[in-house]
Amino acid sequence: MTLIYRMRFLYLTLIYIISISQGFTLDHENSFQSYRTLMIFSPDVQYISYREQLILLSRDPIGLDQRKISILEIFPIGGIEADGSIMDEDRVVNLRKEYKISDADFRIILLGETGDVKLNISETITDQALFKLIDEEPEK
Repeated sequence: MTLIYRMRFLYLTLIYIISISQGFTLDHENSFQSYRTLMIFSPDVQYISYREQLILLSRDPIGLDQRKISILEIFPIGGIEADGSIMDEDRVVNLRKEYKISDADFRIILLGETGDVKLNISETITDQALFKLIDEEPEK
C-alpha cells in the first residue's frame, strides 16, 4: 500500500511541476467544466486493475496535462481528489450513487469537459487509447 501512495505522490508532483512550467493552474473546484475528469472506482487500493491503471496513466503525464485530464480515485470508503487530497465521504457516496457503482466494482468513467460521460468501462485502458478517444472528439 505504501508503494501505491509513493507512486501517486510522485505522479502528482510531476503533474504539478509540468503544469506550473506550462503556465497552467489547477482549478479542481470547477473540474467538471474546465477539465475532463477520469474517475477510477476500485474496491480497494490493492485491487490489481486499479494498480495497473495507475501505472498505465503514469506513462505520459504530459499527455494527461495537455488534454486537461483530472483524475479522481474512488474507493468504497474514501477517495483521492485530483489534487491528492482526501475525498469527502459524502462526495464518495454521491459519485457511487450517481454512476451506479457498487463497492465491489472496478470502473473507469471519463467525463468530457461539459460533464457528459465519454467512456464507461470495467477494465483498464492504456494512456494511448484514452488519448485517442479524447483526440477524436469534435472540437467545441
